[in-house]
This record gives sequence, structure tokens and C-alpha cells, in this order.
Amino acid sequence: MIFINRQLENRWGNKYRIVEADKEFETRYRKFSKFDNSGNYLGETEETGRFRKYPNCRNCIVLEKNVRDQPVPIEIKDWNGWEIIWPFKKPGTDDPIDPNLEVCMYITDKLENGVRMTAQDWKDLEQRQHEAEVERVYGLLGGD
Repeated sequence: MIFINRQLENRWGNKYRIVEADKEFETRYRKFSKFDNSGNYLGETEETGRFRKYPNCRNCIVLEKNVRDQPVPIEIKDWNGWEIIWPFKKPGTDDPIDPNLEVCMYITDKLENGVRMTAQDWKDLEQRQHEAEVERVYGLLGGD
């Protein structure tokens, strides 16, 4: 993890980092309606508490972006300016996967420089290249 963070810092400065999701907490303020056991409305109540920052990312590493230039969310009392970009967990599950420098650099590069080609663009390009190669070989065989 230290190695990946060093590489991210060398490339992007203080813009990106990876952290253990279970170690990230924040103090949040929330308002909610209060009811008695009969369902009668008792009014509004306020609460401040310390909660997991990423409750859906247990036992995994997350890639974060420094977003301190954005407005501070009013419900968070100790906002550190970092927000999740990517959780290192298997899609559709809570199973963690090991962070990978190449993946971190790929994601951060796309965020910084934009996506030049989509997956469909790549598929279309490969199809055109394949068709051109078939035509070339067919031409070599004299099958114009």
C-alpha cells in the first residue's frame, strides 16, 4: 500500500491515495423524525455520531481522490476532503481484492486525461483491423 501511494504521489501530487476502508470514519450530523410506539409523531430530533465512512466496503482497500476544492458537505462535521473513486472488491460481492498499481494508474489517468476510447471503440477498431487483414490475405491468394 505504501508503494502504491508513493507512486500515486509521484505522478499526481496529493490528488489520489489508497486507504483501508475499515479505518476511515467521519462524524455526521443528521436530523430525523421521532415517533412513539403507537406511531404518533413526536417531532424532529438531531443526532451527531461517528460512523464508518465507507460502510459498503468492509475489509477492502479503496482508491480516493482529494476533493477539498469542493464545498464541504453540511452533514459531515470532520470532513477530510477525500472521497472514494474505486473499491478494490469483486463486482457484486463484498469479497476484497488486492490493490494494484497498474489499475490505480489507469483509473487516475482516465480521470485526469479523459477516456479516449470506450470498450466499444476498441471492439470496433479490432473488428476493422481483422476485416482488413482478412481482405489483405484474401488478396494475396488472388481472390479479388
